[in-house]
Amino acid sequence: MKIFMMQPPGFEDKGNPAAVCKLRKAVYGLKQALRAWNSYADASLFIYNKKMVSSYLGTLSYFLGIEATHSPKGLLLTQKRYIADLLHRTNMKNAKSVATPMCTPDQLTLNSGHKIDDPKQFRAVVGSLKYMSLTRPGISFAVNKMSQYMHQPTDEHWAAVKRILRYLSGTMVHGIFLPRHNTPTLHAFIDADWDGNKDDYTSTGADIVYYGSHPIAW
Repeated sequence: MKIFMMQPPGFEDKGNPAAVCKLRKAVYGLKQALRAWNSYADASLFIYNKKMVSSYLGTLSYFLGIEATHSPKGLLLTQKRYIADLLHRTNMKNAKSVATPMCTPDQLTLNSGHKIDDPKQFRAVVGSLKYMSLTRPGISFAVNKMSQYMHQPTDEHWAAVKRILRYLSGTMVHGIFLPRHNTPTLHAFIDADWDGNKDDYTSTGADIVYYGSHPIAW
């Protein structure tokens, strides 16, 4: 499929300002960009091609909300600024922190609590928390659970989401540490709950894959 775009600001052809550009490569923002820049096997895996790099942009420190801190021992990936912004947007900056993202005895169901009149904030926050799990695998289960109630959230579901935010407020410096020296071995852990979903008793599974000591998929 042929795609055209307007001339980018600062690079207009003054002799032909009405002309458009025919794209030879996908640019950021197009739905086709993922197919051009990502791995076909894993949409979250980016491929580095040395031949395509035209200039050195310096040491990586911040990329799409992820902060990279380098040390002689390795690389730490966090999302401190992203969490701080999320807490600010939800008026949770001064909320009391908790030790876990989800309360174990909680048995939330689709009908727990009373329906929220305007579910927009619930959906927006859960969407933001999904992106948070890029560097915080520990919240993945809780966020996945909240995602099951996106179509009809209740006040109890919202309270559970706020608990995740309270957990993050006390663990902002946590993240994924990738040691400089790693053993090239592949191993995985998996767990399953065959009837934990109280709405329809479907099975719930969780897994995490390590390359040496580096978590690479969960």
